[in-house]
Amino acid sequence: MITDDQSAAAKVGGEAPVIQRLRRAATNRAVLVEVLLELTKRCNLHCQHCYVTQGPSELSTSQVLGLLDQAADLGCMMVTLTGGEIMLRSDWLTVAAAVRERRMSLNVFTNGTLLEWETAAKLAKLKPIFVGVSLYGPHARTHDAVTGVPGSFERSVRAIRMLRSLGVRVQVKNVLTNINAPFMLETEDFAKSMGCEYAFDPTVGPKANGDQSVLVHRVHGETLFNFYRDLASRKPEMLRENPVKAEVLAGEAHNCSAGFATLTIEADGSAYPCMGLPPSWGNLRDMPLGEIWQGPEAERFREIMRRPLVQCSQCDDRAYCSFRCPRLALVEDGDALGPSSRACELAKVARRVRETSSSHEVSDRLAVESGGEVTFYEEGVREAVYRE
Repeated sequence: MITDDQSAAAKVGGEAPVIQRLRRAATNRAVLVEVLLELTKRCNLHCQHCYVTQGPSELSTSQVLGLLDQAADLGCMMVTLTGGEIMLRSDWLTVAAAVRERRMSLNVFTNGTLLEWETAAKLAKLKPIFVGVSLYGPHARTHDAVTGVPGSFERSVRAIRMLRSLGVRVQVKNVLTNINAPFMLETEDFAKSMGCEYAFDPTVGPKANGDQSVLVHRVHGETLFNFYRDLASRKPEMLRENPVKAEVLAGEAHNCSAGFATLTIEADGSAYPCMGLPPSWGNLRDMPLGEIWQGPEAERFREIMRRPLVQCSQCDDRAYCSFRCPRLALVEDGDALGPSSRACELAKVARRVRETSSSHEVSDRLAVESGGEVTFYEEGVREAVYRE
C-alpha cells in the first residue's frame, strides 16, 4: 500500500486516463464504481508515515463475502484490497478470488514481504489489474529506515520480481518523506528497471483518526522545491498550467470521486467516502451497502461537496493546484471546502519551478511528452474491465 493516504488524485503516475474518465462519469451520477476494502489494520512493518490507526475488530470472511455480493449487485466494477498488510489475514486470497468470481476487477495493495511463490502464482491466475507494492527507496538503507524493519527491502523486492516473472502488472508505490526525498528519482529508475509502473504521493497525510504527529515527516522548503525541479525534468506536464483543475477550483466542475464513485470500507465494516474522511456513513454489520450508499449521510456529504470552492476559485495559483484533497483540507485546516495548506504549498512550488525555468526549456520538455501513449497500466484496466 502507499501507506497510504488513499486519495487517488494525490498520486503522481498512479491513474490511467481510462479510469479517470470512468470516475468522472460516475462521479457526476453518484454511481458506485470502486470499493476500497481495508481487510485489516494489522501490519508487520512500522512505517514512520503510516496513516493507519490500530484496531482489533475485523469483518469475518462471510461478512466480507457478503459485502462483495452487495457491491456486485450495485454494479460496482472494481475492488481494491488494502490494509494494514492484507496478507496477515489467512483468507485474503479467498477474498481476492471472490472479487473476480463476482466479475469485478481486482487491485491489491501490499508491502510484499509475506508473499511466497505458491501464493503469488495463485494471485497471478486471478489477473488483477495491478498489484501495488510499497517501496520507499532504491536500497535497503533507505527503505528499511522508513519501514523500521531490517530486511524488509529485500523481501519486498523479491515479491516484486516474483510477480513480474509471473506476468503480473506491478505498480511500485512510494511516499515522499524527509528520509527518502534524495532518492525518489532513483527509486523510480529502480522500479522501471524491474518492469514496474511507478507512483508516489507527495504528501504524508494525518492518521485516519486525525492524529497529525506523522506530519513531521513531510518535506518542505528548498528540499521540496529541489525535488519538484528535478521531477519536472522527467515529467514536464507538471510545468503546464492545468485549465481543468482551474475549472474545478472555480466551482465549474467536480474532480474528487470519494463518496461519488468510490467508497471506503474500513476493517471493522465502517463506511466512509474516503479513508479518514469523517463522519462514517454507517457500518456493514448493521445495514446493507445499498442503504449506506444512498443514505442520508451520503446524500448530505454529496450536497456539501458539490458546493463551490469560493476561496480556491480566487487563488492565483489554482491552475497549478494538482493535489487538493478534501480530507486534508478538513482534517488539517478545518474546512473540506476551504484551501488545503499542503495543496497551496505544493501549488506555489510548482509555479515557482515553472517560473524559474526558461520558456525555451519548458517548451522543449512539453514537446517530448508521450502524446497519449497508452501505458501498460491503462491497457491492463481495459483488459480487466472489458474482456468479460
